Amino acid sequence: NHFDIHVGDNANLNIDVKKGNVNTKLGKGDMNVELSSGNLNTHVNGNSEHYVSGNYNMRVDGTIRVQSGRNQYYNAGPDIHLNS
Repeated sequence: NHFDIHVGDNANLNIDVKKGNVNTKLGKGDMNVELSSGNLNTHVNGNSEHYVSGNYNMRVDGTIRVQSGRNQYYNAGPDIHLNS
């Protein structure tokens, strides 16, 4: 089965859950997000974790800014490559 959501020009799509969870599970395949123009913002009033069992690649054409209210911890494998 296929299910498509199409939102026309100058419109919004809002999902508002007053109490509960929003869960997405993909058994096999890819999950893609593409913004042709605009910002992607996430605000978490709690913890946020990313777990990647393969490689994690990040490309930033602008500036990376990390702000921590406490300590920062970095764990790396045996080889660290800077400016390579």
